[in-house]
Amino acid sequence: MRATKIGLLSALSASVCCLGPLALTLLGFGGVGLAAVVGRFHALFIVGGIILLILGWMAYAREGKKCDGAACATGRRRILSRSILIAATTLVTLSAALSLYTALKPVPADFFTGLEEFQQISLPVEGMTCFSCEISVKKTLMSLGGVKKVEASAKDHRVQIIYDDSKVSLEKIIAEIEKLGYSVKH
Repeated sequence: MRATKIGLLSALSASVCCLGPLALTLLGFGGVGLAAVVGRFHALFIVGGIILLILGWMAYAREGKKCDGAACATGRRRILSRSILIAATTLVTLSAALSLYTALKPVPADFFTGLEEFQQISLPVEGMTCFSCEISVKKTLMSLGGVKKVEASAKDHRVQIIYDDSKVSLEKIIAEIEKLGYSVKH
C-alpha cells in the first residue's frame, strides 16, 4: 500500500505546477495567480514527481516480493496500487512532455500578418514557465473584448497581442496579465 501513497504523491507533485493551474484556468479561476507562484519551482515539481514515481514503482516491486503466494499478488490492493502507479506515470510523463514541448516550440514568425488594421504589440512577461502559463495568459486575454489574437511564449517570456484599441486599452491588457501573477516589463 506504500506504493499507492507514493504514486499519488508523485502525480500530485508533477501536476501541481502544470495541470493544477490549467484546470483552474479552464474552470474560469485563472486570475488566482497560482501558475505564477508555483511556476518558479516548475522544474523541482517535475523532478520531484519523477523521483517519487521511481520510488513508487520500487515499493510496488518490493511489496510483490513480500507476498506469500498468489493471494496478495492478485488482491484488490495490489491492483489498486498498480492502477494508481500507471495513472501517476501517465500524469508525470504528460507534465514532463508538455514542459519539453513548451521549451522547444517555435514562435510563429508570421504572427502579425493579416490583421494590420489593429494595434500590435509584443510584451516581455516574466514568470511564465510552462504551457499552462501560456494557456492562462492566452485564455484571459482572449476573453477581453477587442483582443483579436494572442500568442504567449514561456520560452521567450513574451506575449504577442493584436487588439482593437477602440475596445480595449493596453493598460487593461497589462493589468489582466499582472492579475494572473506575472510581471509585464513595458
